[in-house]
Amino acid sequence: MASSSSNEEDDSSFYAVLNVARDASEEDIKRAFRQLAQAYHPDKHTDASLQADASANFARLQEAYEVLSNPERRQVYDIYGKEGLSAGLEVGSTLKSTDELRQDWENFKAQQRLQMQVSHRGFYSFKVDATSLVDPYDRHVSIMPEVYEVAMNSQISSPISDNTVATLGGQMAVQGNVGGGSFVCGLKRILTPHDSIDMQCALGLKTFASVQSTRQLSEHTSAGLGVTWQPRVGLGLQLLSSRELSDNTSADFNWVIGPAGAAGAGLSLSRRGEKFTTTGRIEVGAVTGIQARCVWRVSQGVSARVALRVGTTGVDLEVGGTQRISEFSAAGLAVAVGLYGVVLKPRFTRGTHTFDFPLLLSHDPRAWRVLLGAYVLPPLAVYVTKRHIIRPLRRWRKTRQRLEKEMELLEDQRTRRAAAAGACRVMEPVAKRKLRKEIQKGGLVVVDAKYGAIEAIMKAEAEERERARSSGAATSDADVAASTEQAAGTSAGEEAEVRGEDEAAVDAAVAAQLGSMERPPPWIDVTIALRFMTEDSRIVLHKVSKRGLMGFCDPVPDEEKHLRMRFLWHGRPYVATLGDKEEGQLPARGKLVTDEAEAAALLAAAAAQDLLPDQAGATWRDNALYGETQ
Repeated sequence: MASSSSNEEDDSSFYAVLNVARDASEEDIKRAFRQLAQAYHPDKHTDASLQADASANFARLQEAYEVLSNPERRQVYDIYGKEGLSAGLEVGSTLKSTDELRQDWENFKAQQRLQMQVSHRGFYSFKVDATSLVDPYDRHVSIMPEVYEVAMNSQISSPISDNTVATLGGQMAVQGNVGGGSFVCGLKRILTPHDSIDMQCALGLKTFASVQSTRQLSEHTSAGLGVTWQPRVGLGLQLLSSRELSDNTSADFNWVIGPAGAAGAGLSLSRRGEKFTTTGRIEVGAVTGIQARCVWRVSQGVSARVALRVGTTGVDLEVGGTQRISEFSAAGLAVAVGLYGVVLKPRFTRGTHTFDFPLLLSHDPRAWRVLLGAYVLPPLAVYVTKRHIIRPLRRWRKTRQRLEKEMELLEDQRTRRAAAAGACRVMEPVAKRKLRKEIQKGGLVVVDAKYGAIEAIMKAEAEERERARSSGAATSDADVAASTEQAAGTSAGEEAEVRGEDEAAVDAAVAAQLGSMERPPPWIDVTIALRFMTEDSRIVLHKVSKRGLMGFCDPVPDEEKHLRMRFLWHGRPYVATLGDKEEGQLPARGKLVTDEAEAAALLAAAAAQDLLPDQAGATWRDNALYGETQ
């Protein structure tokens, strides 16, 4: 059967549940199910607790068998996994080809992508006159700020095919007691890999229709031609061109030929650097002037900007900054001064929506006290608020979220481990019978097996070897633990420097609250499961994720896992390590233990469980141990 590499196996991988290969025959699947059913069928157990565990695990076996024993459903599962089965891709009496199934699946996923690609954008501006609050000219007049202008622009874009996007939106503006709005709709279509056309129309306060065609002339150059029409104004024509001058520099040119009231030309240059982005623009025509803008990326998520505009409409200077406050949100503050006066510009952005609140502080641009206060007091207030209110609240929120996540993961681990332990309890009687048979004939005797983070498993084995050493020449457990703690402390200190004191404080708070809780090790004991899988002195593991095997679970989600096994073969100590999806057979994959301390620790563990046959220790010592292979 073909397998799909695009589908991650989960803890209920059907092939792992039955412990069969992906190309297993129907007879192999039936044989594996029968063997497991003999141990997991609820009727085989009289104890009430074992019956409950057996029922839960037998349901897993039945689900896996029903899918893998059905050629049609197995074909769907091999290509798309469980998601394909639940998506309604089961076939009827006539078996669909792989290409037909793939096309059904691609159509289903394409519909999902189209639904997820709907985007909503908006810009909302609320201009406030706060001059009476800053400099009241009459104490008998209310000093409350007044909203004198509101403007909103919102639109929704949604793809209606692979190369067509439709847009619906609206605009409105209110100034004083006068206002109006427009309904806007548009359609953009990609005609060829190099050509596209964009059509828009608006009805309402500002009625117009426009068509713009864009073509990619070369790898670095594109050009466009736009035609507009407005009632009582007539037709308009606009030429556009853009070119990448270098890897970091681009230029844009636009020429408005008509109507006469909007005629003019403009040229802009933009350069993007590692720390700075600069933009310059020259306009000649109905509005003539020059603009310059510089954005400095101060740090991760923090930027400062300066903008200067000089033209026929006046001169104004704007200085401000923006800080990202979350993954989807950013806040900014700027001060602008020009012929209109002094304006404070707070701005908040959430996703694709921007809220602008320009506050007019003074009509006189020469009011230096107001200008000085606008440049000094708001940033100072922002700093104090951020330092003493927002930052502690954010730290508390992160600590709470991290703690809730850790508790959720811990509870999930307990549930998974309890399910794995229940499966082991059900299979334990059969595993004991197989173990006794292997001990009697000196075959494959699993001493212990662990599945999880290999570093933690090897560390546990190293500590066991240290305890087994009689010479004491090696590093003691205390020294090993001290060096481990020191290394962890050094690593934590370096990490704290990188992430900042906020993250370090959150980690410390979470660790303090979780410190008193008993946490499971980053591995799970699967000794009983491996003993159960032993057949005729052999264990076969296939190329599937081992976390789905009966008696297994995922002890360290999102981390690399290994299976570490220690066993006796003809009374001699062996070890084997397999990756999560690595196939192999025991004892063939085993490596003979040649280190005396490691061998002594393994034999001591076997003796503690009464796993050694008569004279097993003597047999091991009498053989040519060092350098010998199976």
